[in-house]
Amino acid sequence: MPRLLLKFLGILLGLLAAYAWWLEPSRLHLTRYGIADPDRLTSPMHVLLLTDWHLGRWSRPAALRAKMARLQQEHAARPFDLVLLGGDYVDEEPSYLRLLRPCLETLAGFGVPIYAVLGNHDYSSFGGDGRPVTAYLEDAGVGVLRNHAAAVTVRGQRILIVGLDDLQESRVYYDPEAYQTPAQYRQAAGQVEWYRKFDDAEPDMPRLVLSHNPDAVYLPGRTPLAVLCGHTHGGQMMLLDWVSRPLHRWIHPHLPPGSAVTWAGRRTANGRTLIVSRGIEGSAVPIRLLRPPEAVILTLH
Repeated sequence: MPRLLLKFLGILLGLLAAYAWWLEPSRLHLTRYGIADPDRLTSPMHVLLLTDWHLGRWSRPAALRAKMARLQQEHAARPFDLVLLGGDYVDEEPSYLRLLRPCLETLAGFGVPIYAVLGNHDYSSFGGDGRPVTAYLEDAGVGVLRNHAAAVTVRGQRILIVGLDDLQESRVYYDPEAYQTPAQYRQAAGQVEWYRKFDDAEPDMPRLVLSHNPDAVYLPGRTPLAVLCGHTHGGQMMLLDWVSRPLHRWIHPHLPPGSAVTWAGRRTANGRTLIVSRGIEGSAVPIRLLRPPEAVILTLH
């Protein structure tokens, strides 16, 4: 009986591993959120948020094409008005940036404005230099916002997109040599002055903040409609949600730096609406378990 049980458990674990390695990473879940601002928005505006591509040796071009096809179908049914890209386009190898080109061509086919920010991997993969990824995106017609803002006209109404640089580029926030608790990350983010300079920019215009790291929600400045981020991948595996907090001190080198750690979804933080996407792909190896890849569709109305 014990031998039969062990065999059964072995088969079960094998099937679970195959699902986490092959099936779930190939899925794309569309998560929808709505945010109301009836005083300033006269008609609904549909925003697509895509983060954490992590293109690398484990990327599956066929699965990536299928995800883009799914977005094309969604756009045909309910057109997007704006596309926002939340960083980490490559994992570690710069050469895999080429896999992003067909994805950008698909998004360009929507015929809407596309804006992007950089993530920590977009710096580390190029020796700390964000210019190669910036140039690649701009060459594809994407507006890259590194602590800059862009006013966009959508459906006859204007909205301000504030794009923040990756927080790991701030020595106030991030010290790669020192362990920090999630609470310390939140406190440090509150001292980064990148966002406050936009307080007087178009003060009557609704605004969205786009940042790779969710801790941007703690930067001082005017309250936006929402802060849109990625970085955490939702943990990629449900197991990490259970162990990341009690074991954070020991496993933190393998987790995204910041206070959100493995969390993804929508919540209120620092009096603001924070929306964190699980991302398109996975870092290092594309294992996902009950945390499928995600595209966020935000409706402003």
